[in-house]
Amino acid sequence: MKQYAFQQIINIQNGLSSSVRCLTVSHEKGYVWVGTRTGIGRFDGYELKKYLHDNITHLFEDNENKIWAVTAKGLYYYNESDDNFLQAKDKEQHPLSAASICPWTDGVLFGGYGKIYKYNYADRQTELLCSLQPDNHYNITTLRKWDKHTLLAINRWKNALLIDIRTGKTQPAPFKSDELTDCFIDSKGNVWTAPYHQGVKCYDRNGKLLHAYHTMNSSMKTNVVLSITECDGHIWIGTDGYGIFILNPENGEMVSLEHVPGNRNSLPTNSILCLYKDFNNNIWAGSVWGGLINIKETGMTTYSEALPGIEYGLSGQVVLSIYQDEEQKIWIGTDGGGINKFNPDTRKFNHILPTWGDKVSSITGIDKRRLLISLFSKGIFFFDKETEEYQPLIIVNDSINTLLCQRGKNVNVLQNTPETVLLLSESPYSYHLTKKKFTPIVSVGKTAIDGVIQPVCNDSTRSFLHDLKHIYRLDSLNRLLPIHTCYEDTVFNSISLDENGLFWIGSNHGLSYYSTISNKRTCISNELIDEISALICDKRGKVWLGTEGKLFAHLIEKKRIYPLRRVRRHRT
Repeated sequence: MKQYAFQQIINIQNGLSSSVRCLTVSHEKGYVWVGTRTGIGRFDGYELKKYLHDNITHLFEDNENKIWAVTAKGLYYYNESDDNFLQAKDKEQHPLSAASICPWTDGVLFGGYGKIYKYNYADRQTELLCSLQPDNHYNITTLRKWDKHTLLAINRWKNALLIDIRTGKTQPAPFKSDELTDCFIDSKGNVWTAPYHQGVKCYDRNGKLLHAYHTMNSSMKTNVVLSITECDGHIWIGTDGYGIFILNPENGEMVSLEHVPGNRNSLPTNSILCLYKDFNNNIWAGSVWGGLINIKETGMTTYSEALPGIEYGLSGQVVLSIYQDEEQKIWIGTDGGGINKFNPDTRKFNHILPTWGDKVSSITGIDKRRLLISLFSKGIFFFDKETEEYQPLIIVNDSINTLLCQRGKNVNVLQNTPETVLLLSESPYSYHLTKKKFTPIVSVGKTAIDGVIQPVCNDSTRSFLHDLKHIYRLDSLNRLLPIHTCYEDTVFNSISLDENGLFWIGSNHGLSYYSTISNKRTCISNELIDEISALICDKRGKVWLGTEGKLFAHLIEKKRIYPLRRVRRHRT
């Protein structure tokens, strides 16, 4: 299922004068141009600059990268040399008035009051192309290309027309077209219409109704549609008050993007006035009160802190541990916010309120009902998923338990077999669940454990562990067999095993990997990262790297490291 990232670029609170009615993204400069009822705003990624104090209804960038604006006072274009907008004029220097724009092969067409004008790329002049007959009083507020000789003209308060640009002759459009708030022709040539308060309808070129979607026959929550566009063969539908619906025309399936109060990963607002797809296949949404929103397909969702009991965020800012159980529920240990349970299907959190205040440093499974939890400076506890109660596990005896668990250091827990759990610290133990027996884990030969033992991975036949200087394999006799040792000032912070059997190492000197076949460690040089605090292999060709306040992805085959930006996310 697709995930989307939402980035609220600009809104009324940070400089936008009113609701975004239209927009375009400059292919050449990368500027975002937005049109409102009180003028044009140009956003360069840092600041918003304003132009033309007027009601803007259309913005368009042509093939020569010229920005055109349709306003209540006439047709304007951006003059880059003086950084202003000038009123467009015809060959006789008469100011032009238009109400719509349509790209054409060799220029740009403008629809006005009973007239079609054309700007030609060849001579960069604008001239009258044709006058409408017999509908010479028809005000064209939306203009679409029908074929190489014909335009589709829309006016909300009149039925749509087809216009022959060679003669100006008009005829009624072949589909029902009264009170259209928007009209869009998709990549297959089908016509999508939004008749007010009737949902959306799809017609073929002969006017045959192919599909109709509304609240009675689909997942749409409103019939008031304000905008339509297409992206990757899917129809995007912007509504008044219920966000965006994404329709797959092949099977009729529809998913929604909407604002959910308290959910920072949801769409920032629900009233969408316009939708626009840029040259990078990103969707931009202009909204009533939420300003300009950039929507990108992404592969990651970011969650942050929420108030206790709120289901769309974590109970604490800092995550110390994560464990996914057999039912695919994800248990999250926080630094002072206790335990959270996350349901990947509903994308909702359950804050385990009886654990509030606990620093949950490590989590592992025991059976279907119980987890084993390590609480910082408190000890090891069995946690009942149903009753949400703790039961203490005393390591060997009270004195050893106090020595290991209550000296301000972590004890990491890991179930390495169905019968045993590893209690990893400076003095690690293996605990047999049914025999309730503790067995010390010891290093072999002259190798001494350096720091707290950390898990790398385990399967049904083997377990790999590491400390600050060594990678170990744990054998059946609970002995640590050294696989690799680092020297000098290198410190192993985190290690993970990939699908090819390579150990990826995050250290104070960055990223490296160790091969048991060649018995060599190879450093990955880069200019982005100095020290890695945590890493994990996703078994799909990526190594995810955590540094201080940042997240990176290393693509193993491409040998490249990419930074990940933090943005709003939503899953459909």
